[in-house]
Amino acid sequence: MSDKDYGHCNYCGKYRPLTWNGGYCSERCYKKSGQQDQDTADEINYQMLWYYRDDLAAVIFRTIVMSIGWNVFYYCILGILRDNSQPTLVNILTIPTPLVMVGITVVLSVFQNLIERGKSKHFRWFIQFGIPILLLIAVEIKINA
Repeated sequence: MSDKDYGHCNYCGKYRPLTWNGGYCSERCYKKSGQQDQDTADEINYQMLWYYRDDLAAVIFRTIVMSIGWNVFYYCILGILRDNSQPTLVNILTIPTPLVMVGITVVLSVFQNLIERGKSKHFRWFIQFGIPILLLIAVEIKINA
């Protein structure tokens, strides 16, 4: 082994080859230090965070959350346009049936899921909630300008 594989064990302090999880000389030291229990707990907590996982259940959950966000955005836009007496735009935006709008929002949400794959929590939250909110603000500013 090379010198870089040797060091002082994080548990027993002996100068040995460090072969167990970044700083332990043996499995016994790794277990006795409590680091194994902490690593197991951290992994369980990580798996519970739906925004980091990319399994089917997490994707479905995120798609539902984002679809709700896009539908809220759509109906807020309609409300803003109605309040600002723009019946032509309201008529154009109300042509799709609610079922079609749900389909469109699900497609948008699946696309958002693809964008946010493997990204950080804050980026995912921006993609999920920030984009509809920023678009809503931009439409409100544009109409009131």
